[in-house]
Amino acid sequence: RELSGRAEECGVTLSISGQAPPVRGDANLLYRAFFNLIENAIKYNRPGGTVAVTLGPDGRGTRVRVEDTGIGIPEEAMPHIFEPFYRADPSRSQQIPGSGLGLAVVKMIVEQHGGEIEVTSQRKIGSAFTIMFKP
Repeated sequence: RELSGRAEECGVTLSISGQAPPVRGDANLLYRAFFNLIENAIKYNRPGGTVAVTLGPDGRGTRVRVEDTGIGIPEEAMPHIFEPFYRADPSRSQQIPGSGLGLAVVKMIVEQHGGEIEVTSQRKIGSAFTIMFKP
C-alpha cells in the first residue's frame, strides 16, 4: 500500500497476489527487504509498465517473487548487483536517485532469515527477483 502512490505517479501498475504461510523473523527487517525490492521494480520501470508480486507455498518453503517489465539489468552487471554501492548503469545513476545499497540490504536480510534470493533479467524486458524461505 505504501508504494502504490509512487507506482501510480510513475505510471506503473502494481499487483500483489497469492497467499503464503507465515515466515518467522523480524517483521521490520522483512518489510524493509520487500519495500526495497518493490521500490526498485517501480523506479527502474517505464510508464505503462507492471510490477507483479506473487507469493505462495513452494515445495521447498515459502516463495515470494517480484517481477517487473522495466529496463532490466545488463548481463555484465548481474554478478555485482548485490554488492554495496554498486549501480549498474552510471549514466542512469545520475537520473535515478539511490545509494546503491538497496539490493545489498535485501540480500543481507533474506540470508539472516535463512532464505535465498535469485534474480533473472533481460535488458529492456524486465527483471524477476525470487526469494525462498525454508519452513
